[in-house]
Amino acid sequence: MNIITKQSQIFSVDLHQHTTASDGLESVKEVLEKNSKLGVDIISISDHDTFEGYLEAKELIKNYSLKIIPAVEITTLDYHILGYGIDAENFELNNVLNQNKLHRDLVLKNRVCTLQNSGLDITYEDVRDMFPTSVLSKGNLFEVLFKEQSVVTGYDRISLNLLLRSKQYDVDVKKASEEAAISAIHGAGGVAVMAHPFKEMSNMGKLESLMDFGLDGLEIQPNFGSANDKFFQYALKKDLIITYGSDYHGSRYNNRKLLGNKYKKKIDQRLLDLVNT
Repeated sequence: MNIITKQSQIFSVDLHQHTTASDGLESVKEVLEKNSKLGVDIISISDHDTFEGYLEAKELIKNYSLKIIPAVEITTLDYHILGYGIDAENFELNNVLNQNKLHRDLVLKNRVCTLQNSGLDITYEDVRDMFPTSVLSKGNLFEVLFKEQSVVTGYDRISLNLLLRSKQYDVDVKKASEEAAISAIHGAGGVAVMAHPFKEMSNMGKLESLMDFGLDGLEIQPNFGSANDKFFQYALKKDLIITYGSDYHGSRYNNRKLLGNKYKKKIDQRLLDLVNT
């Protein structure tokens, strides 16, 4: 088993992975087994707005030659914020997650109505039956609709995604603000890292605003190559924590493959200090 020390900072890591606790397609055990076979040193299970995947992994990981950093991916008004090294029992942070879960559920019910009005045969109960313990999202809807077929009632995944993205759902419970999410992560003893900034951040000035709220780091996703470059350089310039992750949701997604042990990097000691021992 790999030993984490201050003298040894070169590791293979994959700190952004999803399971069936949210919108991933594989169980916690399946994800752990794949990472173990790939020889990864340190992982995080960072499901959307829930600790359930991490908590299960924490119990199972003793059976594998893996280290784990506690994590969660928090959905905020405009971005996704990864929290690392957090206390999963923290009251404030769990309030933020519960607010987001309720928001997600209300939005999902509205999306089901949109699909029904477009002639698709689906109910909220269909989604919940297929994913009884998951924090539900659009990806879960797609799994119910498509199953083993690529087109349903004239829609493929791309056109259906465009349909759902064209709708704005004004539900009573809002997503957490970026400031609230970062504050809750810090209150739970963790560090706040912006997920996949190359997908979210077209205006670098907005990144400065997140830093004013206390953002600690930026995520690099090696599967997307040079798209990360300006954010990597920005993080170095600002002495931000740099994390590396695949955003793995299952083997079906070819552009989000597990990083494995071929991608070894010097990992920030501020991150290594958060590894569960």
